[in-house]
Amino acid sequence: TTAATDVFTGSASNDTFTGATANFQAADVLSDTSSTDSDTLNLTLTAALPTASITNIENINITWDAFGAATLDLTNIKGGSHVTLSSSKVGYLGGATVNNAGANTFTAGSGVNGTIDVNGGTALTVNAPNGGTLTVDGSGTAASDTSATVVGGTTINVGAANAFIASTITGDANTTTITAA
Repeated sequence: TTAATDVFTGSASNDTFTGATANFQAADVLSDTSSTDSDTLNLTLTAALPTASITNIENINITWDAFGAATLDLTNIKGGSHVTLSSSKVGYLGGATVNNAGANTFTAGSGVNGTIDVNGGTALTVNAPNGGTLTVDGSGTAASDTSATVVGGTTINVGAANAFIASTITGDANTTTITAA
C-alpha cells in the first residue's frame, strides 16, 4: 500500500499485498473477485488496524511492532478471512483486543499470549496456541451469534458478555480454566 488512498483488486490467482502503519489507511480498499484462491495481506503495524475495506483476502498476517496491546477492528474484513497476529517486539506483553470479529478466523500467533479479548463474533473461530487469558464474545445480536469455535488459551471465557447459539471449546497443554455461557 502507499501513503495515498489505495484501491487494489486481486486476480483469480494467489495475490500478495504488503503494507505498514504509515501507508495503510481506513479509506484503502483491497478486494479479490475469488474466495477460493489464497490471497495474502502482510501488514506491519505500530498502531491500531485501520478499518479499511478488505474483501476475499483469505490470509491476513499482522506483525505487531509496538509495546502496547494490539487493537484490531475487523468491521470491514469480509469473506471469511484468517487473521493472524504475531509479534517479536521485545517488551510487548502479548495483549490484543479484536473488535467486530464477525465470521472470520483469528489466530493469536507467536508472541501473542497476554490478555486477548475477541468480541463481536458471529460465526467465529479463535486459536490461541501460545496460551493467554482469552475472552471471546458475540456481537450481542442473538440470532447472528451462531457459533464460536475456540482452541487454546490458558484461561478461556466464551460468551460471558454476549453468548453464542453454539460453542465448541478445546483446551490444549496451556489450558487451566474453561468457562462458557
